[in-house]
Amino acid sequence: MTGIHPCVNRLSISVLLIVITFIYGCGSDPSSQSSYGGPVKIEITGVPSVNWNSTTGKTTVIIQFTPRDENGLPLEGSKINIGMNVDDKEIDNESLLEESAKELEVNLLYSMVLDASYSMTQHNPPAFEPMKQAAKKSLDEVNGIWSSRPGKADFSLLWFDEYLQRNVGQWSSNNILLIPTPKAGTATKLYAAVDYMASDMAQAFQSGVAAGSRDRHIMIVLSDGADNLSWFDNSGTEEILSLTGGVQYRKLGWPARTLGDALSRIKAHPKLTVHVIGLGSDVNDTELTEIANAGGGVYLKNPSTTEVNSLFSRVTKEFTTLQTRGAAIPLPPGDYTFTLVIKNKRNTESDNYSFNFHAGDLNARVIP
Repeated sequence: MTGIHPCVNRLSISVLLIVITFIYGCGSDPSSQSSYGGPVKIEITGVPSVNWNSTTGKTTVIIQFTPRDENGLPLEGSKINIGMNVDDKEIDNESLLEESAKELEVNLLYSMVLDASYSMTQHNPPAFEPMKQAAKKSLDEVNGIWSSRPGKADFSLLWFDEYLQRNVGQWSSNNILLIPTPKAGTATKLYAAVDYMASDMAQAFQSGVAAGSRDRHIMIVLSDGADNLSWFDNSGTEEILSLTGGVQYRKLGWPARTLGDALSRIKAHPKLTVHVIGLGSDVNDTELTEIANAGGGVYLKNPSTTEVNSLFSRVTKEFTTLQTRGAAIPLPPGDYTFTLVIKNKRNTESDNYSFNFHAGDLNARVIP
């Protein structure tokens, strides 16, 4: 992606976050290579910001992006070199913001919607326990990454069968392993579960949770089968229950919902990205792809339950590889061109993204 580019709006972000149907295992993940030497692409994931500090005289420029390979797979920061230029001149090290700088804060609301219907235990091998282990690992990874980043990561969990079960309070990753094994005969309320979580996250956003311009709301949905009970209104049920060790959760019913209802709820949230994992040999690709498409996310699928950990890891990289970089630059009043440059570790392939901005006074801004 080269040349001058205007501000990025939500529509263009949705277009950039292409829905991928990915059979995991058909090819290696380049981000796992010790010294990646393949192509790199920049995906801008938010509108760049430009602000002038009248006390210091410096103009702060911040840009948020995801580096990807030629197949659209995200690349970890350790696999690339990142450079920033103003008018084709490299920004000096004194002006670069450290990655821990408050100005680069990104807050995250991360939710999981997990299929806990009986069919999850009937795969060969069963998928239920591996799903919980993969979910735990994903949360551990997110918490680990955000512990060294400016900003806060909040977490919410919903597992579903004929009812919706929601964590009460802030759960640790170990609590995920306490979710009980599904009982025989339990049906699936997938659309209701997605509708509920999208609604809950929208309320959190309205209350100010991860509501900043660079903050993220991420939902991961995992299911192995078709919805067969969201048509039924069981909203009269709601009670607080406990798992082993007194860990609390809320069991509740939900009004009748269609796939269309769930899709509309996702689209109504201004900052929600939804990634979907389809697991098993008989998965309703059309419905699950529509959920991912509505949320501007990826859809990954594998018939083998042994790959659930790899699938979760692949989806988690979609937002843990997010890069937020910036510089506080002592520029005199005027118009400039900012260019972000990323290269692979071997410096054999590169991509760049540029935009114009005004600096040095109260009119500091991105120039469309």
